[in-house]
Amino acid sequence: MKIALAILALAILIGNGFVAATAISQDGADIVGVEQSVTHAMQRLALGNPLYIDPEKPPFALIQYTPLHYQTSAAVVRTLGIDPHDPAATTNVGRTVSACLWLATIALVFVWLVRMDAGFAIALALVAWWTTQSGVWWFLNRPDSAESLLHFVVLAMATRSVSGERTSLGWVVVTGLASAAVGLAKQNGWFLGGAFVVFLFATGRRPTAYVAFTSLAVGHLVLHFLAWRVWGEAWPRNIFGALDNGLSLDRAAILAYQPVAFQAAAIVAVAFSLSWRWRKRSEGGRQWLAFAFAASLVFAAVTALKIGSADNYFIDAFGIAALLMGRAVADLDRSRALPLHAVAIAFLALYAPFKILESKRIADSAPTYSSLRPLADRVAKLLADKPNAWAFIHDSPASCFLPERTLAPQFLLAHIAYQRAKFSFDAFAELVAHGEVAVVVFRQKLSSQPGDRPKILGASLEEFTFVETVGQWHVYLHNRYQPPAVR
Repeated sequence: MKIALAILALAILIGNGFVAATAISQDGADIVGVEQSVTHAMQRLALGNPLYIDPEKPPFALIQYTPLHYQTSAAVVRTLGIDPHDPAATTNVGRTVSACLWLATIALVFVWLVRMDAGFAIALALVAWWTTQSGVWWFLNRPDSAESLLHFVVLAMATRSVSGERTSLGWVVVTGLASAAVGLAKQNGWFLGGAFVVFLFATGRRPTAYVAFTSLAVGHLVLHFLAWRVWGEAWPRNIFGALDNGLSLDRAAILAYQPVAFQAAAIVAVAFSLSWRWRKRSEGGRQWLAFAFAASLVFAAVTALKIGSADNYFIDAFGIAALLMGRAVADLDRSRALPLHAVAIAFLALYAPFKILESKRIADSAPTYSSLRPLADRVAKLLADKPNAWAFIHDSPASCFLPERTLAPQFLLAHIAYQRAKFSFDAFAELVAHGEVAVVVFRQKLSSQPGDRPKILGASLEEFTFVETVGQWHVYLHNRYQPPAVR
């Protein structure tokens, strides 16, 4: 039975690897999670531009995440000699980096499970479930994989520090310092360090909690001081200001809560029951994992209210759930543990193939960069004799073909920031009014009556004249560049 479970789990991991290969090998522009926003930032970084700039100045780029994934992937682009103007190749570099970090993450958790004596087959089954439940998120040009890897490295440090009869102050200090670094991948990574400090206070380890808090504070001070030295005021304005998208319970219910409830409710319920059972009467390492799971689950549920969130917010909590279940299996005597292999086989066989096929369908359904190339070529031709002019392509990955000539490339973020008055886009409106934005492109054709056209980030589109339709996109040229007879 153990061998059958191990073979099934390995097959499921291979199936997920096939999904990753599908994502990496295609030229899909945005599988999910608005990948083109990350791609555009990577391109500009690989071309020698700073990552974080003032979001109220051209090109009005809002970089929503902390720098690790951008910097790592852009460095790979430069090292391999890939043309940053090739958005498909740049995107796939980011996806490859994410997939490699996924492998490192599940390897770490697998070894952890084996070392806690969960058994090879059960450990393999748990990481197979975790990967499958996470869907395509770990294989995207996004920072989720980097955050998960650092999250579980620090989780392991924290567990090591409180395991055994005495708390290890050395590991507590290292955990506090390293916790500050987790947020370099994605801002939600900073939660773990705070949760560890709260855990130490809650379990009566007050002197140790003060040490953890101090080391965490020092780590943050050093991190943000260095970031400020590099990027100045643009650092907090992007990673905090651009992250404030507002809240929506309806969107969270559809995109985050429902997928978790339908697909992972049973395992989450078992993990939560273990967490509740171990909250007081267990050794420190087990108590910490129980607390970390409950805290991560609540944190994910609350932060999922942010507009733009999805079920990827629960990935770290699912990983801790796998560790809890592995610990519970290790506590069983072998005669009672054997039936679990049959249960695991039945669960994985019924659940994993459908989830993998769903992930494959999502990966295959992305719009392709090749389909957008004719549009990008036409925009580039219109800009060719206008070296100081910009283009605005409304909410399209086509902006990534012209990373240094397009404005508001992360349009959804800019639109939300404009609506919520988080940033001023007066400079964008001035560029449009003065004709420094030569070309605008929209999927939906603008009204033939200039006065009836909507404003974009406060900018009037009255001075633009329709040029042509390229595929599903409608191209407009500013009247400043039109022949007199057309104006």
